Amino acid sequence: MTRYLICSLIALMLSACQSFPGFEPSMPDWWVSPPEDNSKWLYGLGEGAHLNAANQQALSNIAGKLQTTISASLSRRTQETTISTSDYIDRQLSSEIEKVSLSHFEIVKTDTISDRVMVLVRVDKDALVNNWSRQLNTIENELAKLLANQQISRFQWWVATRHFVSRAEEGDKLASLISGLTSKDITPYLAQKLRHATSQHPSR
Repeated sequence: MTRYLICSLIALMLSACQSFPGFEPSMPDWWVSPPEDNSKWLYGLGEGAHLNAANQQALSNIAGKLQTTISASLSRRTQETTISTSDYIDRQLSSEIEKVSLSHFEIVKTDTISDRVMVLVRVDKDALVNNWSRQLNTIENELAKLLANQQISRFQWWVATRHFVSRAEEGDKLASLISGLTSKDITPYLAQKLRHATSQHPSR
């Protein structure tokens, strides 16, 4: 009985000690003062019950930074900013960044404190822009082939151009995103080019 009481007292004392600030686990330096973003990397912190959850939170943090950065940049370029572009950034940028980041993010630091995984990740800006540029080039090539296609009837050509409108707008949005994240001045022109072609040859 005495041994049981002694063990119980020791357990209570240990539990009480853990509640004092001095016994709380200290946060790692990289969590308290994470690296600042620069021309090459964007950094994000995340935590979760497991590594994947922590990574997703960190990438969401980076997506928020990108949305802020690109929106601010496009706002300064009033001639290139349109309502549709702003809507695209607000509604779709986070998911777009998530898809790209899954291939280009790096885990810089990780730690586990009180059963919570903490992580510092970074995303390569150049890899992100290169991915967007490849998508834009693909759409540009598709439009060029469509407009030059002489193998289909006038009506088929007209229907195909109508169906390509959303694709051209997607390319223009990518151009705006690239312009907003870099110093490049890329004017969205695909939708306008498509409209001009169809207006010049409404029935081909």
